[in-house]
Amino acid sequence: MPFEIAVLGAGVIGLAAGIRLLEEIQDIKVTIYADLTGNETTSRGSGGLWQPYSLGDTPGHLVLRWGGETLRHLLSIFNSAAGATAGTQLISGYQLWQAQWLQEYEADPIWKDVPPSFRHLTARELATFPNSTWKHGWKWTTVITDMQMYMHYLMQRFVQAGGKMRHKTIGKLAELADYDLLVNCGGLRAGKIFGDDKVIPVRGQVLRVKAPWIKHFYYGTSQYYILPNVDTVVLGGTTQKNNWNTDVSQEDSARIMENVCKIVPSLRDAKVVREWVGLRPYREPVRLELQHHEVQLPDGTTKRLPVVHNYGHGGSGVTLHWGCAADAVQLVRKHLSDTHYTAPSAKL
Repeated sequence: MPFEIAVLGAGVIGLAAGIRLLEEIQDIKVTIYADLTGNETTSRGSGGLWQPYSLGDTPGHLVLRWGGETLRHLLSIFNSAAGATAGTQLISGYQLWQAQWLQEYEADPIWKDVPPSFRHLTARELATFPNSTWKHGWKWTTVITDMQMYMHYLMQRFVQAGGKMRHKTIGKLAELADYDLLVNCGGLRAGKIFGDDKVIPVRGQVLRVKAPWIKHFYYGTSQYYILPNVDTVVLGGTTQKNNWNTDVSQEDSARIMENVCKIVPSLRDAKVVREWVGLRPYREPVRLELQHHEVQLPDGTTKRLPVVHNYGHGGSGVTLHWGCAADAVQLVRKHLSDTHYTAPSAKL
């Protein structure tokens, strides 16, 4: 029988893991279990900009490796025929700081050499923005991905590779005990199932507006941003730790609009298409490791189930997903090697 793997979670982390497992390891079966899929996921609401963000004490060398591989993956899609359906686009933009936010300013982020270009703005460039209160700024080139399109692309690629999807809420590990291995990409649910109190929600609220004149991305520190997608522009945002509220706050929406108009005043009259709230699964550090967990079976016996944990990416799921999936695949390979698993020979 083929080696059977369950993946918990159908966000961008879970889909990437499922795809890479099927495309890179032979003679396996992969089934994704998720209570939320497609447009229901937190990934779907993301603005889709590649930029390491809100990663706490996750080691920098891992952020660079995971993020670098993900950016190369997104660029390869952009430079292929699939770019049109996957929603990836090459884009340049600005990150700006006013005096009251200088405590957040860093001259050179650790990831500055990863994207195609990165430089500091001159005083002359800073003066072109309204209010003339900007003290520092970057201009850089990256990839932005329309996540509605990209999630559909990933789902199609997973199914075409032979993956199966089950829409089901998993409440305890024993429900997946029949599998040979679990890849845990469950986000906040992963914390509940495995008793990990390090993973917490970070509430994010955004607006999507019609503003086709916006051709660059803009960040005012890390507090608010303008991210053009294919059909809409994403305006954000909030970073509210331990806030489980998924209702739209009109106060937050008003503050977001007020802040983004400090950078691009013409957004004041943009038509709001949608207001959205999502809970990012934040953990310090991101958890990516292989562990064995004792599972109580219905007959009273126990089973040691190997679990590859891959969750807690906070606001950087899009930025890290493909690189983290690569490490998850390597951990699965290690387990197969350590247990001397041999795929069954084909019958002639």
